[in-house]
Amino acid sequence: MVKIQVVLSRISEPNKPIAFMEGALLNPYKVVAFWKNVEKSQYKIKALAEIGWFDHRPALQMKVEYTKVPHEIKKKISCVFLKMLNMLGISLEEKRNPYDQIKMITVARTSEKYDVILKTSRTTTIFPNVQFPWSFSEDRLNPVEQQLSFLDLIIGRTHKGICSVYRNNLTTFAGAEIQTLLVPNCPLILAKNRYKQFSVMMMQRSTHDITKDLIFASNGPEIKLSVKEGAYQVEVDHVEVPLSSLPYRFEGHGLTIAITEKNGQLVLKAYDELTCYYDGHNITIEVDSNTMQEQLQGLCGQFDGEKEFQTPSGRIAKNALGFVQSWVHTEGPCDGDCNLRYSHVKPEHTIEYLGQQSECFSVESVLQCKEGCLPTATVSIPVAMHCLPAGSTTNLLDTRARLDQKSEDLVHSVKVHTLCSCKNRRCAS
Repeated sequence: MVKIQVVLSRISEPNKPIAFMEGALLNPYKVVAFWKNVEKSQYKIKALAEIGWFDHRPALQMKVEYTKVPHEIKKKISCVFLKMLNMLGISLEEKRNPYDQIKMITVARTSEKYDVILKTSRTTTIFPNVQFPWSFSEDRLNPVEQQLSFLDLIIGRTHKGICSVYRNNLTTFAGAEIQTLLVPNCPLILAKNRYKQFSVMMMQRSTHDITKDLIFASNGPEIKLSVKEGAYQVEVDHVEVPLSSLPYRFEGHGLTIAITEKNGQLVLKAYDELTCYYDGHNITIEVDSNTMQEQLQGLCGQFDGEKEFQTPSGRIAKNALGFVQSWVHTEGPCDGDCNLRYSHVKPEHTIEYLGQQSECFSVESVLQCKEGCLPTATVSIPVAMHCLPAGSTTNLLDTRARLDQKSEDLVHSVKVHTLCSCKNRRCAS
């Protein structure tokens, strides 16, 4: 969190504050400001601005709360507000809202036009298709850099998709909040482009190491950002790039990649449409809404405004945990990279379905330990099952039937493996 405090006082009495002002960047999506008059303690104003999604579109919400406002300020605000309404030819609607609160929501309909919803204690006013008489910067900016440029930060980011990982909590492009899964040495796919064939992944090396690696895989070089012994490490195709040689730049295969270090973070940019911010523990992915919308999939979502948990097969996961386990990257050049694989499973016991005992099989594959490994940590998730009468000669697991194309007969809980103990698994020589 970034915080700025300002104390106002008279030159003749510098030790006697008149007013306090404080502003804070709580996270890349929320800014709060507070003003208090010391001499007249009843005068307090708190303002909050937050970006997110409204009606499946990028939006800005602003709130102002006050216990009491000086008459001069209130008069000026009313005057400006009424003049603005007269210029736009908009009338007010009488509506009861929370007392002593003003809320403004702006919804980006296009890159130039917005719907503005203004709520006061007595009225709600909607301004459709408002075209602002000024332009906003479209530069891809780090929110920490722009903490003092309030309007650039808030309005400029309504045209971008943002997905963030804070510790073990992930916020998707659509604003859904989920908890990630700890699967050591197995990367989690955060964002994957279906057309440009690149993936952004994160990986935790062990249950004891809380730092995360950021991996960018494409048809060009594979890049890994990590922290070792308290210092950043950059690897390109498994070869370390000294931090002293940053910024690093690659061009080729229709791809442009740049890596820099700014404000204590590593910043990776690709295709001029994707920016990743990395500090070893937290990751923020920023994508251009004009070129990336509806092209992405992964834990961050499809960037289409929907909050559904879609798995790689296109099915909708039954819960958030089932969604997370479906986006684990289990492939690797070494056996020891990830000790998990995806397999269809069936419960140990028969299940009653349509009045008879049945053998059921998962239509979605779930994480299981590789051959030669035993699970040491598991979680339970609900999955869709396809069922056959018990005693049937058909074992769908043995026949390699396309279970993902079978009907969903019921939902049943199964164990997903997240940690395995293996014997003599190593890279092939």
